Amino acid sequence: MTSPQQNLLCRYRYDPLDRLIIHAKPQASPLLRFYCKTRLATEIQGASHHSILQHDDQLLAQQQRQDVTLDTTLLATDLQRSVLHTLKPNQQREPIAYSPYGHRPSENGLLSLMGFNGERPDAVTGHYLLGNGYRAFNPVLMRFNSPDSWSPFGKGGFNSYAYCLGDPVNRHDPSGHSPLIPVTVLKTRIAWQRAGNALAELHKLRRSAKLPVDALELEAVARNRSIKFQIGNEVIPHGLDKGMHPETAILLRDKYNDLTITQMDLNDGVVYSNMRTAAEKRNWEWRGIFNKPDFESWRLKFFKDIGTDKSPRGFDYSKLNSYRFSKEDSEIYFREYATGFYRELQKHYSTYRAPLIQEASRIRDRFIH
Repeated sequence: MTSPQQNLLCRYRYDPLDRLIIHAKPQASPLLRFYCKTRLATEIQGASHHSILQHDDQLLAQQQRQDVTLDTTLLATDLQRSVLHTLKPNQQREPIAYSPYGHRPSENGLLSLMGFNGERPDAVTGHYLLGNGYRAFNPVLMRFNSPDSWSPFGKGGFNSYAYCLGDPVNRHDPSGHSPLIPVTVLKTRIAWQRAGNALAELHKLRRSAKLPVDALELEAVARNRSIKFQIGNEVIPHGLDKGMHPETAILLRDKYNDLTITQMDLNDGVVYSNMRTAAEKRNWEWRGIFNKPDFESWRLKFFKDIGTDKSPRGFDYSKLNSYRFSKEDSEIYFREYATGFYRELQKHYSTYRAPLIQEASRIRDRFIH
């Protein structure tokens, strides 16, 4: 019997690092491959240049240069770097679909250099040459074409032909040796696990005792491991230190607010009350001197004008500042009294603000980062 004639379809050549660098078909210019660390970066075949743009593990776009013509394609991928959509300028978005093991029907089109799990499909066989050419993975047979050199006693596992231990949805195998869980998928799992643990802790609290804090806020703090602080006019979120209980964090935050907001407002209110009382007493004396029962001084008018029941201070701070910086001639007296009142507030700040701020800072430093 005569053996059937064999035709050479392609010749593969490797560099000293066992990376596939030349892909040569008969009667065609060889395709040269260039890498950035462990990732394919550029392919050159004659006058045609293909480049892959990526950031860390994220595929972004591919660029094709033919002589002086430049064609750019944006790539949309999933968490495992599989290209799901391509988009060219002034064209409709092109979807790409795969089987769980990465098979892509021929009618789906080779719209991108990169394919399943961000790997380059071989132009001749359609297989994925994983590990930069180490082993060919056949997405139709759902297995490798050759055994793993790390099997059966190393990380390759007992089945030397299996791909991703039979779990291609949650794993990938860029080296062709051992399957990995993508970093993005791993981070997502860890985040969900932390959220689940926090909610379980919250439900345990609800069953064990009546909560002294707002249940919705407690659930949010437990889920996000952060709490919001009112600092000046801004609401700033802070992460909870490791081991800090969400309920304790809320109680301490409320104490912090009481120190920095309520107590300071009340102390400002004491200064206002004392100065207004002094103005009313002086006005009563002037009524007797002038023999005018309806007499009201400008000082008393100023304190009555800025007074309000809507603030724990007892006065409107924004109105105080508006009088301090007023340039109206009709408000010259109010400007003078506003400046004097503000100076009096500043004198008292050094007395009561310093210990309050120090205590508040101690609370914040105790459990937030």
